[in-house]
Amino acid sequence: MEREMIDNMASHSANDEINKKIDQAFTPRTPIETRQFFAGRMEQIKKIQSSFDEKGCQIMIYGDRGVGKTSLANIVKEIYTNNNYNVVCTKVNCDPTETFDSIWRKTFKQVNFYYQVKNKQNIGFISNSSEVDTEEKISNISIDKLLKLDKELTTTDVLDTLSEYFTKQKFLFIFDEFDQIQNSEIKEKFTYLMKNISDYGTDITLMIVGIAENIEELIESHQSVERCLKQINLPRMSEKEIEQIISTGLSYIGMTMDQNLKSKI
Repeated sequence: MEREMIDNMASHSANDEINKKIDQAFTPRTPIETRQFFAGRMEQIKKIQSSFDEKGCQIMIYGDRGVGKTSLANIVKEIYTNNNYNVVCTKVNCDPTETFDSIWRKTFKQVNFYYQVKNKQNIGFISNSSEVDTEEKISNISIDKLLKLDKELTTTDVLDTLSEYFTKQKFLFIFDEFDQIQNSEIKEKFTYLMKNISDYGTDITLMIVGIAENIEELIESHQSVERCLKQINLPRMSEKEIEQIISTGLSYIGMTMDQNLKSKI
């Protein structure tokens, strides 16, 4: 009887571990957070990377609800916060209550700068998830702490702030759920900002992500930024990509599945 109880406890523990892995590997109701469970979308990722490498190019990701836009945005942020890239990458979610000011204050809160004792003019940027490997660092403060609280940020303020503390690092600012913004004035400010960033030829890229059938539903006066805007439509996943998701999850769990069964999912 005692042996049977021990075996049952071991069996329950093993099942709990498998169920935990299943919940981690397959999250159909929530966006994917890490590359470990991400599959497919290689064509779109390559387009984003090539666009980002082009100075002045701005990026627009659009598509139907539930096709994986936020998951893609999460993975792009993870890629560019990797230490192999000299890139400052931020990601914020927008909502209907946002203003241009609040969106950029949230963004700047994710960007820190540091300076060194021997050369106080040597300013550099790091994301909140990065570390600065130097014994000379004495300050690490987010840019939003330097902004005046009694003044609404304008497009000029954003550009001036980035120019004042700008270093050789490249910037990628991701704005997810941009479709939640209904105020046309805010959309026009983003359009104006993207155009000016492109005209100045700086290493700053905005990546707008949102539900839409076309870019006209996301931004205003898009004709003025059409030449510098890379439009990337995110369609529903192909059967091959869905199979890749299943295979990736099964590999993590340590299970296999008959190919015919995969095709039926």
